[in-house]
Amino acid sequence: MIALTESERIELGEIVKAAVADALRESGSMIVPQPPKYLRGIQELADYLRCGLSKANRLKKENKIPYRQDGRVILFDVAKVDEAMAKTKFKSKR
Repeated sequence: MIALTESERIELGEIVKAAVADALRESGSMIVPQPPKYLRGIQELADYLRCGLSKANRLKKENKIPYRQDGRVILFDVAKVDEAMAKTKFKSKR
């Protein structure tokens, strides 16, 4: 048995999903892309919110967006990000 941290488990899951999607695409099967469940890092958060890195980092540092951190890896649950953004006055470019 292999022990994985939560962030490693999530990353492995994303790798497997990408490999399956590639295999289905190559075979001609169509799949509907699912929105991500987690965002990894400030850059992905900024891209998701369509804001700058400094704004995304400020939202994180001010605890306006919940996150989990495992060492240097920062994970944002998309559902919780959406919920937090609904409660704040921040307007994204979405």
